[in-house]
Amino acid sequence: MSGIEKRKLRNLRISLEEEVETDISTGFKDVHLIHRALPEIDLDEVSLNACFLGKKLAAPLVISAITGGTEEAKIINTVLAEVAEEKQIGISVGSQRIAVDQPETVPTFRVVREKAPTTFVIANVGTPQLSLGWGTEEVQTCIDMVEADALALHMNPLQEAVQVDGDTGYRGVYAKIKELSREVSTPIIM
Repeated sequence: MSGIEKRKLRNLRISLEEEVETDISTGFKDVHLIHRALPEIDLDEVSLNACFLGKKLAAPLVISAITGGTEEAKIINTVLAEVAEEKQIGISVGSQRIAVDQPETVPTFRVVREKAPTTFVIANVGTPQLSLGWGTEEVQTCIDMVEADALALHMNPLQEAVQVDGDTGYRGVYAKIKELSREVSTPIIM
């Protein structure tokens, strides 16, 4: 098992087996809903439908980037993609770096589009890869791998700084993002 596979598996195990919930409030305790006894609208007139980057969603929700690259990750991606397809909400794969470096892991990502053929799918590239020399070719490989409707350029320097074996290079990323925005036809989310 490669170093990046070990890291991805370690991250999954931490999420499943360790205490990872925060004590910090989300702020929802400060939200107070005002009761409207006469709303002057029928509930069946309310729609959560949304259109994002030209794709219709049943609700303005996206399952965030989680994982890929291991057999355990493939199982998780399969289940999440099935839910995304059933509910017609968006889904983003985890960082696809491992799939570019180790093509045998591509199915752990590709399963998302296979199980969610009609919903909004987002490819995912960590911005440190751009500082390490990734360009249009590698990014397009990630987009094509999952037949993505959009590309997320994942920016998480704090997580990378505190994560074991994290990628902490960010020099030149801004220029690479500008280059990608000119050369890649898929919408880019940052």
